Amino acid sequence: MSISNIIAKQASTSPKKKAFIFHHFNRSNDTTEINYEDLYRKSIEGSISLKTYNNQNVCLLFPAGIEFIIAYFSCLYAGVTPVPLATTYLRNNSQALSNIITDCKSPLILTSDNYKNLHSRKLDDIEKISGAKVTTFSNLTTFAAQSDIQVTILTKVLHCCNIPQVQRVNRKVSSYLKITSLQTNK
Repeated sequence: MSISNIIAKQASTSPKKKAFIFHHFNRSNDTTEINYEDLYRKSIEGSISLKTYNNQNVCLLFPAGIEFIIAYFSCLYAGVTPVPLATTYLRNNSQALSNIITDCKSPLILTSDNYKNLHSRKLDDIEKISGAKVTTFSNLTTFAAQSDIQVTILTKVLHCCNIPQVQRVNRKVSSYLKITSLQTNK
């Protein structure tokens, strides 16, 4: 069973159980938590927009935290290979970061709103050098929720494991897209 299947199963059997707890070491005893239900839901929301990058590499430029974890799982659910990038490259050597992005042939760099605002000039330079589009993870999920295509997450039980299906409703046409990265070998 893959990690994606485990997250889906935990979201259905123990939705309020803590999936991850992130400790902020720069603050006193401050933590951020996410349960399986929220992790699964947010990851599926992100994966909807990432499906256009199926079988490609997507770079993740996030500070450590829950948002990185959600972006990582969104990539897995969308059939995208996540390429985590060290944030220290952005502060110290944006040329090295551009080289990594170019080498892995990533058409997209995902980052957080805060990180994009803090480093907008460097990210603009990286976008020009590497040719990869820089966008924030929140823009992906906003697009999925607010586009003219209404998106509804449906969960169906297949065998012993939940396999989500995404229903996309366009004015006249209804179609179902099965998230292929969650299919079991049964």
